[in-house]
Amino acid sequence: MEYKEVIKKICEEENIKLNIVSNNWIYILEKNNIIKYIVGYTFGLNKDSIAKILDDKYALYSILYKFNIPIIEHNLLYKNYNKLLVKELFLKYNKDIVIKANMSFGGKDVYHLKSLKELYKVMDKLFIKNYSLSLCPYQDINTEYRIIVLNKDIKLIYKKIKPIVIGDGKSTYQELLERFNPNYFKNKNISHKIIKKGRIKEYNWQFNLSKGAMAQEENNQDVIKELKKIVKMILKVIDINFASIDIALINNEYKVLEINNGVTLTKYMNISFENEKKVYNIYKDAIKELFK
Repeated sequence: MEYKEVIKKICEEENIKLNIVSNNWIYILEKNNIIKYIVGYTFGLNKDSIAKILDDKYALYSILYKFNIPIIEHNLLYKNYNKLLVKELFLKYNKDIVIKANMSFGGKDVYHLKSLKELYKVMDKLFIKNYSLSLCPYQDINTEYRIIVLNKDIKLIYKKIKPIVIGDGKSTYQELLERFNPNYFKNKNISHKIIKKGRIKEYNWQFNLSKGAMAQEENNQDVIKELKKIVKMILKVIDINFASIDIALINNEYKVLEINNGVTLTKYMNISFENEKKVYNIYKDAIKELFK
């Protein structure tokens, strides 16, 4: 089911009049002479100041770092950046960095680089359409988790599995990827070369579902306990009502990657009917919260 169809169905159930404008970007919801808006995947349940913090990677890092909440280090850069400073950071992080748009989401405008020359080139390219960038040390992430929070309550926890396949000496790269994530790779035309038995191939270094990763429920109670502990720390210092929190496991340590003001669950929803049901209920609760 498409996101738009989910919102339509919920509004029908809740007797909410719905109009979609601005090229399917803005949802106008009316009930009992009250008008509310959903903009893309942003439901407006967070205060404006909180939304601005969540959408700004360096601002979020600054706050969580101040309150000793584990988070991957970020460095803020503007268009008039100092090349010497960038070089120092590049060397500090062992010539292995991630550069991204400071206000990006969904894995867009994110690059993993090991060349200073390439770094300058990518930065200049990103600054054409971005006001600020964030530079971070590359982290060898074991597992990445997404936690959905609504009204200080955890509604969903799942882990993201990177698109990595192991050759069997018989199947093509395309076939192996399709087995890993049929929904994403079935219409792709990657490679029809047979992968040698035992050879490991990583399609993408990122954990984004929009880039081929898979979602899987996390049932390990020890892991869930650790994730909940960090979420509780975050909610104590940032008054979040509705957001998705990404946390990474790096060398047996949990660190915050980012928090998204917009809650995007479309890829997760389309994996199975069970997932669709969970997402439907989350969005339904969020819409009902809008009219409280």
